Amino acid sequence: MEDPLPDDRPLNSLFDFSDFAAVPPMYHHFDWGPLPDDRIEQMPDAMVRREVVDFLGGDRRQPFFCAAGLYKPHLPWHVPARFFDLYDPETLSLPLVKDDDLDDVPPIARKWALSPPDHELVTSHSEWRPAVQGYLAAITYCDYVVGELMRALEANGLAENTIVILWGDNGFHLGEKLHWRKFVLWEEATRVPLIIVDPRSPARRINEPVSLIDIYPTLLDLCGVSLDIEIDGRSLHSLVLDGSPVRDQPAIMTWGPGNHSLRTPEWRLTRYSDGTEELYDHLTDPYEWTNLAANSSFDDVRAALRPWLPTTG
Repeated sequence: MEDPLPDDRPLNSLFDFSDFAAVPPMYHHFDWGPLPDDRIEQMPDAMVRREVVDFLGGDRRQPFFCAAGLYKPHLPWHVPARFFDLYDPETLSLPLVKDDDLDDVPPIARKWALSPPDHELVTSHSEWRPAVQGYLAAITYCDYVVGELMRALEANGLAENTIVILWGDNGFHLGEKLHWRKFVLWEEATRVPLIIVDPRSPARRINEPVSLIDIYPTLLDLCGVSLDIEIDGRSLHSLVLDGSPVRDQPAIMTWGPGNHSLRTPEWRLTRYSDGTEELYDHLTDPYEWTNLAANSSFDDVRAALRPWLPTTG
């Protein structure tokens, strides 16, 4: 399903699309700006919204499973103008960025962060604020679509007897650690939204690191369906119902062969394929500005965490 695009791209003027063949492929959709009104209902997410609303309005007396996948906030950030209008680029807050933030990271991480040099490109064209505005607009558009689906759930009398799970597949750097997009193992790229709504439990915020592979066993558990095979994920049933921690191991993330990162409530430890490492204390350094891997004072921490890192793959 093609995403409708505005004319005269790119709206950010970072490249000249009149010579499209000369534009590097990774920049074909690296763009932001309002989508014309006559194309809004052609957006894949608008089509998903209509299909799911119709589905929920049908005969739903029997148990059902419904999955709705939203494309945004994936690039390009072309959404209706009213969502851009919610954010003034001159007053919005930019990410906190240190110019020397990559000085203490391994070569692999530095190469990932700077290839391609998006941050230099965006800032040199004075597009940082408009880009953040575009990202916020795209996120808010997704919020709107989710809201429409929740309203349909309520309007059809299903909200009090339906479990809803909302999650994202990756985070996104907007200049943090001099990087844009995903494709790294730092917090901004690997931390994602995960909201589980069970009408039987009160709303609460949980700060325990979990994994997206936990969704499958959790959903089965909440629905009372037995799981008779062994899987890697852990059911978050008790975490959802009463806030009790259930994970006995860190959340693991991987990007490329041999590059793994783990996250506990306090620490992030990353080991790259060449054996180099990063260690961050999230209680004192939530922005991951200070790599502690070379500090011998934290040898015991690294020794305790390393056995959780995958040894293959």
